[in-house]
Amino acid sequence: MDFIRLQNPHSFTKTIELLRHVLLETGRVDAYILLDRALFKVEQDEKDYRRELEQALCEGTTLDVRSAFHHFGDYSESRDHRNAVNGIDSAMSSIKEDASNILPLQESIDFVKTMKGERRDIGYLRLHTPYTFELTLEMLDFTLTKLRRHRGKELLRKAIEKSEQDAGFQSKFKDVLEKGTTLDIRDVFSEWGTYFAAGGLNHRNAVDAIDSSLHLLRCNAVGIQTLRESLEL
Repeated sequence: MDFIRLQNPHSFTKTIELLRHVLLETGRVDAYILLDRALFKVEQDEKDYRRELEQALCEGTTLDVRSAFHHFGDYSESRDHRNAVNGIDSAMSSIKEDASNILPLQESIDFVKTMKGERRDIGYLRLHTPYTFELTLEMLDFTLTKLRRHRGKELLRKAIEKSEQDAGFQSKFKDVLEKGTTLDIRDVFSEWGTYFAAGGLNHRNAVDAIDSSLHLLRCNAVGIQTLRESLEL
């Protein structure tokens, strides 16, 4: 069995969704942030780069994956960059093995957790935000600003404005930021767009930016990785 020969039958959008899931579940914050940076580059209407990234993830080899992320670091020279790229490459291998009925995706995730000595229940969906609602909003705004995720920052602003006017929405918003899952986050922002709608890339990227930033806050809270370390990657 050679990873290079395995095929990825998923669409680009589905591949990104699966990648996010695997990277979050296995605690690969460095790789998750690198993927987020690549999607931000796509978001800047760089059609050529979207084609490059899509080809690498949907049809490419390990070398293609390394090449697609060379805009963000030197694979040979930077250990941090190399580890992040390898995290994405490894996640892609798990996705392809699952699609080829070689090894179920959840078993791959559980194996990585076992090798890292983590509890099986430390996955992203079970992490909570321990901060107050106001502090969470402040930290989210700071993180989105540092990551230059302007669409995410604007979408967060709209939700904050609505929460100030609608007590019911504020209660739901607080609950999602405290203990909501990725699906809950997509739902709470659905008033401003449909996540999987055709032509809805901008809304999807904005929601994903908030989702990933909230994950960084949760990782910071439980000591997986400090927010400063995450933002410096």
